Amino acid sequence: MANEDGGPAFPTGGGYDAAFNEYVADRPGLSLRDWFAGQAVDSAVQMLDIEQPNWEERLAKSAYRIADAMLAERKRNA
Repeated sequence: MANEDGGPAFPTGGGYDAAFNEYVADRPGLSLRDWFAGQAVDSAVQMLDIEQPNWEERLAKSAYRIADAMLAERKRNA
């Protein structure tokens, strides 16, 4: 499962980008795995004791374990 990222979470087609005043090619966006991990971080960070050492690394590892579990469950239910 570690090699699967779920594909793009929010892909966009190519076209004119008015913000940059230029044409841009297709943008895949971030992976669904990264988006799931970010959602897990958003919820979990509120419950952590940030006084503990290495809390950032532990949070990041946990977030990606949760994201991988979500992708696995998504695949089972597809």
